[in-house]
Amino acid sequence: MSWQIPLNSLTRHAVTQNVEDYLSKDTDEYALIDELKARHRLSRIYRFDIGKNTDGYSDLIEGVLEMADLAGLCRENLVEYPDNHYQKLVKRMAAIFKLAPSCFSISAGLECMIDHICRSFLHPGAHFLLPIPNFSVFESFSLRSGASPLYLQLDKNQNFQWTEKTVEKMLDLIKEKQPALVWISNPVNPTGQSIPISWIQAVTERALAVNTAVVVDEAYGEYIDPDYDRKGAFSLVPSHPNLMVLRTFSKIHALPGIRVGYMMCGDPEIINAVKIYRPMFPFSWFSLFVAQTAVVDDEQPIKARQKTLKRKRELFSRLDTMADYQYLPTTTNTFMLRHRSIPADLLWQKLAARGMLTANLNGINGLQGEEFLRITIRARADNARLINALENVENKVC
Repeated sequence: MSWQIPLNSLTRHAVTQNVEDYLSKDTDEYALIDELKARHRLSRIYRFDIGKNTDGYSDLIEGVLEMADLAGLCRENLVEYPDNHYQKLVKRMAAIFKLAPSCFSISAGLECMIDHICRSFLHPGAHFLLPIPNFSVFESFSLRSGASPLYLQLDKNQNFQWTEKTVEKMLDLIKEKQPALVWISNPVNPTGQSIPISWIQAVTERALAVNTAVVVDEAYGEYIDPDYDRKGAFSLVPSHPNLMVLRTFSKIHALPGIRVGYMMCGDPEIINAVKIYRPMFPFSWFSLFVAQTAVVDDEQPIKARQKTLKRKRELFSRLDTMADYQYLPTTTNTFMLRHRSIPADLLWQKLAARGMLTANLNGINGLQGEEFLRITIRARADNARLINALENVENKVC
């Protein structure tokens, strides 16, 4: 008798969907790093591939970790289930963003929140609208749901930046196709462009008129709104019930290990729908404890942004002297770079051989064949090592 796995039809569909990304669950990153070290006789690999704040988390967290009674707190909480309402964390974030606590939903990283949103809104026969290039997780999770894509290719002659024509095309597509969901990242991942809030408002209002939901992923939002002065899309939440705005502790807060992301939305029905798919206890007591400490430090995001701006200017001033490289301006701590004659795959290999691990974007939808790498701005000494590696590649080509 042969065994036939009784997978449901949606799962059978999901396993056939393959969306290219620079990072894959099938890749053992630590094994890759060990392999590069051994192959090229390197003592260290510098990770320019992950878009996070490499300066580290708030000093307040460091102080908490040094508390004499922290070990006792950990022992006490290891044997208890964690708080699954996160009232302290939500109240603090509500005060920061000037929103009601009921507008927040917490998840184990934004990837889980994106999954919850797809489960809530998408199904076979539905459409989702996605400007490309964009964060590949939007596309991957949407396709798994059985929904059909409406891609809006950004113009490479405009360096893949949003323009007024982009907004016009989105408005027309929303009116004509009436998709269930529109995905936006702001700042855009991976280009780093900051989209004016007026454009996002126009898209959201057109979507509201045809009962379309809009997601704005502001994972890098603190880089353009460090003091929460209501420049972000979250300022539209009270007046736009179809809008969901995402943020995370993984980027500027430098806490990817705690896996805490969150959504802000003014419609209680959407909040309740998303919470249906959330596990009862999505993350540990320690993750919640650290997140609650991080949100107390108002200065850390501002200082991180100031450091990034300074290092970005220094790094770009060096790149401006290197004729063989082209980079795209960015408002975040990551940027896109390519060599004028070396393909992205080969450039990735050459930099990896020098201990510089970068993100190869050549397979990303909307960027295929454009030969871009994405690079994270790190500490000044690390950036100098990167420049040296780029110069060595350039000189050997010459």
